[in-house]
Amino acid sequence: MDLNAFLQWLVASGGSVMAASWILEQIPAWQEWTEKAKKYSFFGLAALIGCGGLAVVNFASVEVIAVLSPYFAAIAAAFTAVFFGEAFHKVSKK
Repeated sequence: MDLNAFLQWLVASGGSVMAASWILEQIPAWQEWTEKAKKYSFFGLAALIGCGGLAVVNFASVEVIAVLSPYFAAIAAAFTAVFFGEAFHKVSKK
C-alpha cells in the first residue's frame, strides 16, 4: 500500500476508525474512562484522523506526496514487521 492508497483508506474506508481504535487501545488510562468519555474521544480522534487525511489528499502537492512516500514506506514496513512478528510469536508459542 502506498501513501495515496493509505490516505484514501483513512478517509473513505473506515481506516480512521480502525486507526483511532488502535491508538486509544495503546493508552492504559483510556481503559479507565467512562463509556461516554470513551465514545466521544473515539469519535473525535477518528474524525481528526479522517479530516487530516482528507486535508493531505486535497491540499498537499504531488511533489510533497512524492517526498513523503519513501518515509511512509519505511514506517509501514517497520509497523508491519513489528506487529505481525509479535502476532507470529504469540501463535508459534502455542
